[in-house]
Amino acid sequence: MSKTIEEILVPKPEARLRIYAYSINDAAHAGQLKVGQTTRNVKQRVAEQLKTANIKNYTIALDESAERDDGTIFTDHEVRKRSLCFEYREANSTGLRRAAELVGSNGDIRQL
Repeated sequence: MSKTIEEILVPKPEARLRIYAYSINDAAHAGQLKVGQTTRNVKQRVAEQLKTANIKNYTIALDESAERDDGTIFTDHEVRKRSLCFEYREANSTGLRRAAELVGSNGDIRQL
């Protein structure tokens, strides 16, 4: 008995974009957060980024879904614009979390 293509090919789970931020716990990076996005496990992604420099003293400050209620997604670029920060930026996790909430709720990064 032949199987249909749907029976043979198991559907891959749809990747879900996540927004993350982490801090490196040392004097050179004090008060700075690195903002990024991934469809993978955030802890694993951050560990990979920091492995090259052998950095182990970090804290993940933000790990949130990048999906709005209507199903559309927002990016780390939009969160940075909303929080007025760059890749690394003096910021706090509360402000960054609020920026992600604002972008995620209405998507309009021009409204402050």
